[in-house]
Amino acid sequence: SKRKRNWSWETIFVLIEGHRFIWWRSEKHFDTGEAPLGQIFFAGHSGLAGLSPLDLRELTKEEIPFVVSIFGRGTTMQQKITLMAPSLEVKDSLEDAVLAASTDTKAD
Repeated sequence: SKRKRNWSWETIFVLIEGHRFIWWRSEKHFDTGEAPLGQIFFAGHSGLAGLSPLDLRELTKEEIPFVVSIFGRGTTMQQKITLMAPSLEVKDSLEDAVLAASTDTKAD
């Protein structure tokens, strides 16, 4: 059965800087100094999130192995972003970087 969902995947450019996960529409938007689309601060309860039952219902079995969910403090409230990596290697690298940034005990 075809899953019905009210969202779609979009390509973004991400950067982890210190304790922040920041994303832009593209690398060009980053290079030209445009404001990011969003950012998550790794402070308090933050880091990698498991897939919710809703995520598991909406994602295809082909997508699930490549999906990474990241959560933390957004600009105004707790926020979660779900990403699909282009490869398992990129997914592993991203997860390792998020774990390092979110578990580092140094002050921001």
